[in-house]
Amino acid sequence: MKFKLFYCLIITVLLSSCSNLFKTYDDQEDFREDSGSGIQINSGSLVGQWQETHTWETFGGEAPSSWSPININYSDTYTFLDDGTFTSNKDITDCASSNGTYLVEEKKIILTYICETQPIITKEILIDEFFFREDYIVFIEGDYYDNISKFELIN
Repeated sequence: MKFKLFYCLIITVLLSSCSNLFKTYDDQEDFREDSGSGIQINSGSLVGQWQETHTWETFGGEAPSSWSPININYSDTYTFLDDGTFTSNKDITDCASSNGTYLVEEKKIILTYICETQPIITKEILIDEFFFREDYIVFIEGDYYDNISKFELIN
């Protein structure tokens, strides 16, 4: 009887460890998880200077998705002011300017760059969704899982 119990235990352990080999991860939306206390950084205000520090990496079900740190020397920064204007270091095609106006519509931010050319040209960039967490803000831009960034308040 002891041997049967021992064999059953061995088989159970082997099956449970093998099941992890074939596990697929369905955590592409974990960037939405909030383990904090519900307190939002900057009291939920966009006003301030934000620096991109991480991007969301998905691995197609083979490994867990996660935040990946980026080199902040080459990251995007945005400074949003109370008056509806902003500055940024983000490169915009055919636009030499780094400033403009912003408009918040529910969960979206519309950035209108003033390109300082003759005649004046504007370029709009849409941040499709943004939300605050306890220590950072998340920007989702364009294709759903391809351009998700974490921005931290730097002042």
